[in-house]
Amino acid sequence: MRFSNAEQHQQVAVIFDLDKTITRHDTYLAFLAQMLRLYPHRLLRCVFLPFAVFLYKIRLRDNSWLKQVFLRAIAGGMPHTSIEQCSSRLQERVLSHDIRPAALEVIKRHRDAGHRLVLATASFDFYTKQLGLRLGFDEIICTRAGWDEKHRLSGTIQGKNCYGENKLARLIEHFGEQRKQLHLIGYSDHHADAFFLQWVDQAVAVNPTPKLLKIAQKRGFAIVDWKNERCEAQQPYF
Repeated sequence: MRFSNAEQHQQVAVIFDLDKTITRHDTYLAFLAQMLRLYPHRLLRCVFLPFAVFLYKIRLRDNSWLKQVFLRAIAGGMPHTSIEQCSSRLQERVLSHDIRPAALEVIKRHRDAGHRLVLATASFDFYTKQLGLRLGFDEIICTRAGWDEKHRLSGTIQGKNCYGENKLARLIEHFGEQRKQLHLIGYSDHHADAFFLQWVDQAVAVNPTPKLLKIAQKRGFAIVDWKNERCEAQQPYF
């Protein structure tokens, strides 16, 4: 992708999804797995989770409900120190083994170009905020977890799940009146992010899901392959 002369005079902000866009795998599932490795006795609280997945699959429950059910079962009631310990281990694991090299290269190109970097993810704040900062992002927009009065994880979402239309609403709120002065670029792999990809000025579908691929082809989004581990083989996208 190239900027026109008019666009080159605008401030550029670049919005990246996290899971399966920058990372190879879903970081929320990785967090839950890390919790069970640290606290294996909590497996007993997971016996009903397959039924919860079934309800989600037949569309009797939504993504937000399912996310909270899993969080409550596996990490609900855990003190802040335990969540912090698990999150720290997860960050090291993700940064060491789960970041797409091509994603790092594109993030670096935008940073070197002086662009404003924004991470917008449905994953939870207790690990994505620090992870985003370590990846070099200026701002992190994510799902906020609820805590009780004793600083224990409640297993609920504070506000709304930063997913789909809710992610777009958070971005609109975040940029506010600045939106008029900005040229926005967006990167994501998932069709749930079609809402914000249609809102930005330049959209990039990264290893898109079949549904996002169809939308990208119809809307004229750039379509790129970041599964290629050889960063040098990737073409510039701006």
